[in-house]
Amino acid sequence: MGQNFQQRTNGSNGRYTACHSPCRAEQRDRDAAVGVGTSTLKETAAECVKHAIGLGYRLVDAAQGYDNEAEVWYGIKESGIGRSEVFIISKVSPDAVRSGKVRESLDRTIEAFGGTYVDLMLIHWSVARKVKERWRIMEKYVDVEKIRAIGVSNFNPHHVDELLAYARIKPVVNQIKIHPYMEHQEVVGNTFAKGIQVQ
Repeated sequence: MGQNFQQRTNGSNGRYTACHSPCRAEQRDRDAAVGVGTSTLKETAAECVKHAIGLGYRLVDAAQGYDNEAEVWYGIKESGIGRSEVFIISKVSPDAVRSGKVRESLDRTIEAFGGTYVDLMLIHWSVARKVKERWRIMEKYVDVEKIRAIGVSNFNPHHVDELLAYARIKPVVNQIKIHPYMEHQEVVGNTFAKGIQVQ
């Protein structure tokens, strides 16, 4: 298991994704710089997350759309380390944004991860004319500390600009797919120019 995990982590098949925490300086006073992605993990999610933590990973990237939040949390618990030692990222699904059920989806995610809080919650994709009201809801969850920080994922420059026009709490990150063959220079440049981290 350990050998396979390391091979997949270092490989390019997308099964495990290294991701960097955007909040370690701004939102948290500890280092969780590199993490494990769970987008393709279903029945193996708990085992893989537990093993990743055993290897030293302290950031776990999940999403409602991956349909494995409960399994990811089980792996974190089984690892034996405390909740405060792991930086958990999850994402609001496009379906929840479209249907107006963001509050219900946030409550389910928080409950899935132990019922206390999520470190960073993202809107997974921009949905036309649906983000403003949903962002307001997420801001309220930050106010009551059920979510520690909020951000976006897969937002183009005009999506970010529209959000910043009304956001009371600025997104800390725009999580996008980047690799040598997909640099997204315009998105990255615009995001950094707005004082938002790229993950």
